Parts: sequence; structure tokens; C-alpha cells
Amino acid sequence: MVTVRATRQVRITLPNEMADALRQRVSSGAYASGSKVVSAYDALAADPSAVVSVDVVRARLSAKHA
Repeated sequence: MVTVRATRQVRITLPNEMADALRQRVSSGAYASGSKVVSAYDALAADPSAVVSVDVVRARLSAKHA
């Protein structure tokens, strides 16, 4: 069974800094579209416990490569 999600296109205005950050994430290939960036942000906002600090990432990498 295929589930089709109804979507609606909307136009929003972002501050230049936010718009540039969104475009950079898409152009770098990290995300397929601006919508994917927003979806990732929404997921993070819904579950902030998923955030890992830079210090934790560095510690994990150091331990892995020690």
C-alpha cells in the first residue's frame, strides 16, 4: 500500500542569513531540497534530545580513533 501525503506549496520570507544557510545546505548536497532542510529542523524541534554537541562528537571520534 502506498501512502500519499497531501502537500501544499507556500511561499515564505526568511531573513537573508537563514535563506543563505538553507540554500548552502541544499547546494552542498547535504539536503535534496529546501523542504528537506525544513523537515529536518521540524524533527529536531520535536525531539531536541536528538541533538549531539560538538564536544560530544569530538570525544566520540577521539575514542573511536584512539
